[in-house]
Amino acid sequence: MNAANLMNLTNVELSLILVEGSVLLSLFIMIIYFKRIMARSMGKRNSLLDPKQFSRWVKESEALCEGFTRNLEEKKEIHKRLITQLDGKIQVLQTMLVKTNPEDSPRDPIKKKDLDVQIVEMSQTGYDVSDIAQQLQLSMGEVQLALDLNNYRQSITQMEP
Repeated sequence: MNAANLMNLTNVELSLILVEGSVLLSLFIMIIYFKRIMARSMGKRNSLLDPKQFSRWVKESEALCEGFTRNLEEKKEIHKRLITQLDGKIQVLQTMLVKTNPEDSPRDPIKKKDLDVQIVEMSQTGYDVSDIAQQLQLSMGEVQLALDLNNYRQSITQMEP
């Protein structure tokens, strides 16, 4: 996995990779520890790891790592499919909303962008979510979503080199 791919991973994916590495490292440390204990109990004080045993453990560790990698890839594919399904459902719901009440149709994208900027500016000047929602005649969920998206965009731009 190269550095460019690491930048595109979500927090969940990064934490799974860290857990995978921690498990493998812990397994390796435990094997060495128990090997030394066994060597001492059998009177072999100077033998650490024989090469055959070590290579077998390396192969087992690689097999575990490959299994974790496959599992992570499957999770990423499931994640992508779910996002696609949710996007489709959002479009269907928006179409149904327009059909049931044309006055409540989704805002024009240009106006929506201006509204997002206005929400962020009001938040930066000290307004809380309920005040912004009341003044702009929006739901508190819409205001919070706009603020969360703005925070996410800022965190992404800070991560870019």
